[in-house]
Amino acid sequence: KKALIDIGNADYIQKLPDLLAQLVKKNGLENERVFIRADITAGPTLDSFNPDKTGAPNCLAFCFDSAPKKEPLKLFTYKYERPFPEIKKSQDYFLAEVLLKNSPFDDVLYLGKENNILETSRKNIFMIKDGIIKTPSEGILKGMTRNIVLNILKASREFEIRETKISLDEIYLSDEVFITSTSYEVFPVSQIDN
Repeated sequence: KKALIDIGNADYIQKLPDLLAQLVKKNGLENERVFIRADITAGPTLDSFNPDKTGAPNCLAFCFDSAPKKEPLKLFTYKYERPFPEIKKSQDYFLAEVLLKNSPFDDVLYLGKENNILETSRKNIFMIKDGIIKTPSEGILKGMTRNIVLNILKASREFEIRETKISLDEIYLSDEVFITSTSYEVFPVSQIDN
């Protein structure tokens, strides 16, 4: 939001919790529920691949109030399969920001080659139809919150859970749709496309 932090030298892992606490304080969010995103690199580079061996690591951290959105999410579909989907990468978020600019939608729902549902730019997606809960199984980043929700649902033995391909038509006809993510936890979706 307002501040960057300098992680200094190689002992940044030990310093990071205190530095992030300073970031929260600088942004006046000490008494709020916050979301922090920290990107750590090996340091400055001239060729985008090989860090300068004499340079220190860099950390760019963002801190913002994570008060939950009050209205269910509106998603629009876009055919795009993330390269190496099991790895979280900033370029995937930047694509979504470009696509969402001046849009009434909250996020992008990515589709695979066969018009199968994958995930949003930062969230996993679930659908419910006739009491069966489905979530995509391939071509996605299997997020921590997704895994927690799946474990809770499976342990309850109250629901039939399927990790499988989901077609676009299938999600359009679903009874309910929700997303999972670290920042949104479990959150409803009210609209997909127009």
